[in-house]
Amino acid sequence: MDKVLFGFKNVVYSKITESGGTITYGTPKKFADEGAGGVSIALSPRGESFEKYADDVLWFGSAVNQGYEGDLVMTKLSDSFKKDIMGYTEDTNGALIEKANTTFANFALGFEIQGNENPTRMWFYYCTVTRPNIEANTKEASMATNDKTMTITASPRPTDEKVQVALTKTTENTTAFSGFFTEVYEEV
Repeated sequence: MDKVLFGFKNVVYSKITESGGTITYGTPKKFADEGAGGVSIALSPRGESFEKYADDVLWFGSAVNQGYEGDLVMTKLSDSFKKDIMGYTEDTNGALIEKANTTFANFALGFEIQGNENPTRMWFYYCTVTRPNIEANTKEASMATNDKTMTITASPRPTDEKVQVALTKTTENTTAFSGFFTEVYEEV
């Protein structure tokens, strides 16, 4: 069992198509296919706890799970992500065009976290994203990169309320682990 988790890599996404109450995932694509890499992810739980007191004690307690929300930081956004998820179009010269009236697509987000013994791979089933800031800085005595930070909302999937899945590599699940990002993982 891992004592500590560290590292963040293999960031992938899979575009969602919804039709008639059915969700279909596209072929997962890596952010790294165009030189983009994962810098960090920090997701906090969404939803509130509920407590009901009676007879001078906590009579009932529960929590509402509305998924997670937080920041995904990438070295840059791949062109495929901009087109598939953010609705950018590409002209014949290869210029990417952002339009104000574009609707973003929902997607599944996958990534890997290393442990001191074994890595863990995760999928968040139903995500939305905000546009990142555009930043650039001049080079000085030292150089800093201009990372792209997006707010990710990982909601429960509407069809079955699943939020995320995690698989830690073991000797028994090597096949499932190695194929974890070939498609969005579903419970077996």
